[in-house]
Amino acid sequence: MLAIIADKTGYPVEALAPELDLEADLGIDSIKRVEILGAVSETFPALDVNAINPGDIRLVSDLLALLKGAADNP
Repeated sequence: MLAIIADKTGYPVEALAPELDLEADLGIDSIKRVEILGAVSETFPALDVNAINPGDIRLVSDLLALLKGAADNP
């Protein structure tokens, strides 16, 4: 997940921490969130990103929780 965020934003993976706010700390707007979710969907097809409201994704940890949720409910 961090690699996807890094790829879509240009931030190095090492700079991404779970507590960072996507918009305030990283400058990721709603359009970029949709792009990240699209890349997540390609990488993790079991995750139903269509059921996710991009506006609900505020922190890096929110994105990480999506993967945990998908892994817990295969």
